[in-house]
Amino acid sequence: MAAALQAVLQGVPLGIALPAALLVPLLMEHATDRLDARARANLQLVTAEAACHVLQRLAVVHTGLVQAAARHDRHALRRAVKIGHHVLFDSAELLQDDAHPGALSGELIARNRLMLHLADRAARTITPTKSSTPPRWPHRTGRRQAVGAPAPGLRKSSQPAIEPSPAT
Repeated sequence: MAAALQAVLQGVPLGIALPAALLVPLLMEHATDRLDARARANLQLVTAEAACHVLQRLAVVHTGLVQAAARHDRHALRRAVKIGHHVLFDSAELLQDDAHPGALSGELIARNRLMLHLADRAARTITPTKSSTPPRWPHRTGRRQAVGAPAPGLRKSSQPAIEPSPAT
């Protein structure tokens, strides 16, 4: 009712403010029920302790994927996060029925391997390997030469070097 009084003071006609104030509690009851139903459709509840441990391990790997995607703007990382999200929710759906993870071990192992494969590919995307980076100077062989030594294939000149004259 305080909101209706505030609305009337702001210039809203009483014929609009009063019915709206009376309908808000009814709308809120209906809205919260509908919102709860929508949330339940997208929510997976897992209560068994062993199942929670399995999901926790998967969630840790998925968190690493999300953090990598946040730091590096690459399509491969965003795709890995999306796939990891589905793997995580599919695993939760499997474990939701209070089933022991041992009974579903084959399916869970496959999902765990997929998640680890995604993390491995994400790590490779972020840090290139030595073989994938081109050398800075492809003409160099990797041997270090002494400063002032002639380049390979060149001989020293037979003429003496010109020495600077001492300043007087």
